[in-house]
Amino acid sequence: MLGESNSTTALYVGGVCLYVQGKGPHNNVYNSEKGDILVNLSKCVSNVTVAGITNKFQDVSNDVVNHGDITVKGNYDKAVYVTGFCYASNNYVRTRHGNTGNFLIDAKIGGTLVMGGMYNFGNYGKNFVDCYNTGNFTVTENTEVGKGVYIGGMIGYFEATSATYPYSNCYNSGNISFKGKAGLSTEPVEDTSYNKEYSICLGGLVGQVRNDATSNPDNLNVTDGFKNSGKIEFTGSNPAGPVFIGGVVGDMARASSSWTGEIVNTGDIIFTGTCKSNGYAGGIFGRTTVAIPNAVVYCKLNAPNAAGAGFVTGSSRTETVKATNCKVGGYTMVMDPMDESYKEAQVDSSNFFNYIFGGVTDWTGITDYDGAT
Repeated sequence: MLGESNSTTALYVGGVCLYVQGKGPHNNVYNSEKGDILVNLSKCVSNVTVAGITNKFQDVSNDVVNHGDITVKGNYDKAVYVTGFCYASNNYVRTRHGNTGNFLIDAKIGGTLVMGGMYNFGNYGKNFVDCYNTGNFTVTENTEVGKGVYIGGMIGYFEATSATYPYSNCYNSGNISFKGKAGLSTEPVEDTSYNKEYSICLGGLVGQVRNDATSNPDNLNVTDGFKNSGKIEFTGSNPAGPVFIGGVVGDMARASSSWTGEIVNTGDIIFTGTCKSNGYAGGIFGRTTVAIPNAVVYCKLNAPNAAGAGFVTGSSRTETVKATNCKVGGYTMVMDPMDESYKEAQVDSSNFFNYIFGGVTDWTGITDYDGAT
């Protein structure tokens, strides 16, 4: 798609169709490798949603996969949403859904940027079973974003507005890389939804899980574990707010969310960019409110510019967070006092306790882990 959009409402692009409605189940829906999408607008004054499959998908669906790459270039006054499956859907089970397409953002965006392999927004209860993302998500160094950035291998931004169903046996192997600039808007930060702060949140599963105890129960319940092997990398800048990056969730704000099964991250965590507020990087969570059970982390953690970094979590929102039965290992970058340079150090049974986290007060049953999973 090339040209100009003067719409003041919204612009929707779907690789298969704009909407899927009516009684299902809807099975075996694919966007092929030849179904690449390019959106390049010289000027757009509306919100833009680009989906590999469709923008809205109702009823139960099985075996739905996007193989097409998505590229967004140009200039946009408001928000840009990019997703492999669909923007949002109602309360239905999704089984064996996947995205293999690569997403590239090389644009000027006045509002918020949200990307996810399955969804932009995890609003409404959903049940993902055996779903995956293998596509790489890249935001180039030329990209400028006015407000916040929320990118996840499965979901960019999670905010449930009804009973929440679990995510079961899902994985991400795609790399997530933010090289651009965010938080450039001169508008005041709105005290609503995800605009409470101009954050950058990057995670293998979800960019940010919102906390709103006075509203609806936004619980992210993960069963049968989750695995991330994709590299999560922040090398850009955010002059207006904080940055949170994690192998599973960038910013985990909802305390009542639950995790069962083994949570594994073998993807490297890189935080060499800059931000105005504190930035945090972790093998599982960048920042968290929930207890951390059954986590296995084996990765390279390179976060010299983060205020807090750890193989399990970079920071805790509260002092009551506990970690139980976790295993950690890999390599981290530490300061050499002799020449004040960062050098690679292996994490093993003699030193791993120095690198798991810098602030959680109760670690129960943590053991070292020195073999890849």
